[in-house]
Amino acid sequence: MDLHPAKDGDVAPGWRYWRPQPGHPFEFSLWQGDAEPGLAPHFHEQTQLVFVLSGGRSFWIGGQPVTVTAGQSLRIPAGVLHIPLGCRPGTTCLNAYLSTGDSDLAPDAGRLRRLLAESDASVGALAGDLGESREGFSRRVVRTLGLPPQAFRRLSRLNRARQLLRDGLPVAAAAADAGFADQSHLGRLFRATFGTTPAAYRQG
Repeated sequence: MDLHPAKDGDVAPGWRYWRPQPGHPFEFSLWQGDAEPGLAPHFHEQTQLVFVLSGGRSFWIGGQPVTVTAGQSLRIPAGVLHIPLGCRPGTTCLNAYLSTGDSDLAPDAGRLRRLLAESDASVGALAGDLGESREGFSRRVVRTLGLPPQAFRRLSRLNRARQLLRDGLPVAAAAADAGFADQSHLGRLFRATFGTTPAAYRQG
C-alpha cells in the first residue's frame, strides 16, 4: 500500500491530497509550512484524524480553541465545523480522513444537517414547514451547526463535489452535479476551503 503522496505540480503550495488506491476507506493530506494556509471554516463528511509530526496547529472546534503540537493527534468527528487558526513555523501535519458513516452530532444537529442538505426548498419555506420564522430558523441553525443556512448548504455542496471527484468524475461534471454555477465557481470555493484545486484533488 502506497502511503506517499504523488508529486503533482497542480497542487497548491503546502498541501497534497492522495488515496492509497481507488475505493480505499482512507484518504490522506499532508500540510507543510510556516504559516496557516488560511482555509475557510469547514466540515468533512468523513472523520478527520490530525497527526502533527512537527511544529503545531491550532483550530477552533465546538466553541473553543484546540492546539495540537508535535507528537500529538486530534480527532475531528464527521460533520463538525472547524476553523484553522494558525500553525507554528516548520509545521508538518498529516491528516487522515475515514468514511465511517458515524457522527458525534446531537440528534437535532443531525436532523438540521439532513434537512438543509437534502431539500432544495428555500430557507423561508423550510422555516415555514417547521412553524418557525425565517429569522428564528436561521438563528437555530447558527446555534446548532455554527453556520447560517446558506453557508451550511454551500459547504454541503463542496463536500458532495469532493466525493464525486474522489469517485473519478470530471471536474465540470462534479461541479454541475453538486449544484455549482460552473467549474470556475467550484474551483474558487474548493481551493479556499480545502487548500487545493478540484483537478489536483481528483488526481490524488
